[in-house]
Amino acid sequence: MNKNVKLIIFVVLGIVVLFISTKLLGSNENKKNNGEVLNNSFNEYTPLEEITQEQNRQTTINLYFKNKETGKLVKEEKRIDSKNLLKEPYKYLIECLIQGSENQEVSTCIPEGTKVISAVLKRDTVELNLSKEFIENHEGTLKAEQQTIDSIVKTLTELNEVEYVKILIDGEENLEFKDKQINFKEKFGTEK
Repeated sequence: MNKNVKLIIFVVLGIVVLFISTKLLGSNENKKNNGEVLNNSFNEYTPLEEITQEQNRQTTINLYFKNKETGKLVKEEKRIDSKNLLKEPYKYLIECLIQGSENQEVSTCIPEGTKVISAVLKRDTVELNLSKEFIENHEGTLKAEQQTIDSIVKTLTELNEVEYVKILIDGEENLEFKDKQINFKEKFGTEK
């Protein structure tokens, strides 16, 4: 082979290798990924507002109250500090129901003066021990009593581990509302 042919082949191979290496390695500025050009330079993200520790601990709970206009139960979301749910979550939720809502269009279904003695999870059932005011101060009527039970059950069964609620009054089982229409002998549940 002639020296000129060898030189031409060597130059062509050099250009091909240079071209291929440039395409494979890309530049330090940009790389191709699925047809899109990605910029290797990083832009620092600055949030509009810094998240405080308190905001970081916030969680949402769902409580069920009676709509004053329609008389139906409605779900209300409430933002709380999640550490409130660590010690006694079931008791805390019922105390939130008793406390009521800031929304003037709804009211609590829990009778005034009711206290939560305890609320303990046993398997899939919350055993809810309420003070005697729960039955003594209730307005009566089957519809109102059922709404009270539904408000409690729907609120507690929002938690995945809760399927049923068993109501005790001052530690006693099998009691009932004054008009004897709803008995607490059975546990109450709802379809999730």
